Amino acid sequence: MWQKRYTSFEAQGGKVLVVGRNHEERDEACTRASHYDILRYRPEEEARQLFGERYWPRISGTEKNERRRKSGVGLLWMDPPENSNESPII
Repeated sequence: MWQKRYTSFEAQGGKVLVVGRNHEERDEACTRASHYDILRYRPEEEARQLFGERYWPRISGTEKNERRRKSGVGLLWMDPPENSNESPII
């Protein structure tokens, strides 16, 4: 049923990927499926100011994308296995 919502998007050249079971898997699949990213993540000082006491050191999803790109992920198209139980990227 979800496929009908994306007919117009696909008609304009977009590609809908059906992958993963969680944010990490979907994010990595999107990185693999594209050939560029607009990367911007907060430096530690900016994150500390924004989050205050709730700040904790971590690697953001955007920084993970940058690391994947540097390792070559997304430079070649890799289709997911046909027999996988995957959910749509929405």
